Amino acid sequence: MTIISGTPATTAVTAGVYDAYATLSEIKSAAPETFGSSTTYDKAICQLAERASRLIDMLTRRTFYATTATRYFPGTGSARLFIPDLLAITSVNISSDYGTTWAEVVSGDYLALGGRDLDDAITPYMAIELHPTGSYLEWYKGPRACKVVGVWGYHADYANAWEDSQDTIENTGGILANATSITVNDADGVDLRGYTPRFAYGQWLLIESEQFACVGMNAQTNALTVVAARHGTAAAAHAKDKAIYIWQPDPVVKQATIAQALRWFKRGQQSFQDTGGIAELGTLTYTKKLDPEIESMLLDSGLRRSRA
Repeated sequence: MTIISGTPATTAVTAGVYDAYATLSEIKSAAPETFGSSTTYDKAICQLAERASRLIDMLTRRTFYATTATRYFPGTGSARLFIPDLLAITSVNISSDYGTTWAEVVSGDYLALGGRDLDDAITPYMAIELHPTGSYLEWYKGPRACKVVGVWGYHADYANAWEDSQDTIENTGGILANATSITVNDADGVDLRGYTPRFAYGQWLLIESEQFACVGMNAQTNALTVVAARHGTAAAAHAKDKAIYIWQPDPVVKQATIAQALRWFKRGQQSFQDTGGIAELGTLTYTKKLDPEIESMLLDSGLRRSRA
């Protein structure tokens, strides 16, 4: 991943997509005395945050972004089917011939259960239970007996996970499918929480049902450089004035990502323990392991999935 330095009001444009639970701006603003307006270590910071995010995934056995996907599960021979974190359901289907043919299970014929106690209609859903008065009383036993289309991932408050950016598409005539640039009203304005910039490198954006990765922001032109159709969503055209939403990961996960990235960076700056840095080259080497305190922060928050 290559980062091209810009002015303090302009986030870098990258050759790839930065997939982490904290943006470059969030990490640098957490230690302003360390970074100031320098962009020397931007690439290293992004690599550290991305690695921290993947280690968080591994530790917790879950992911903290929203992915649209179709997933298949073996039948249990009972009414309840356990599933990984599911944030929203598009459709549920059942098969008696290992996925050769499918029949839809309508929403009134099942219950989506979630939360610690598997309560009804609490996200993320962790089980689908067939209703005793529905068309099907149990999941056919065997492979590929169930097909679920929906949005997968973890967020304790999914209803508010997509935060209103307070901005819209301002391109004349809107944007075409697979657009690489989106013009907005105020790219470096104040967001809903009072922080600036509103848009930043590393954010995941939602317009209608399509996700975009923000890989650059120019405050002078109010143009965002984006990668379309992220996380399983389909590329589509979007009209002018459509609202833009920004994904806010679980706050504990975001805090853990920022803290771990900064710790690795500081170790590199001070040239001790398991990390080293070369100021002239703007590069770091670091241990591929979360700090014990970071692990405790995540585990004590109950973020580790108990079922594989």
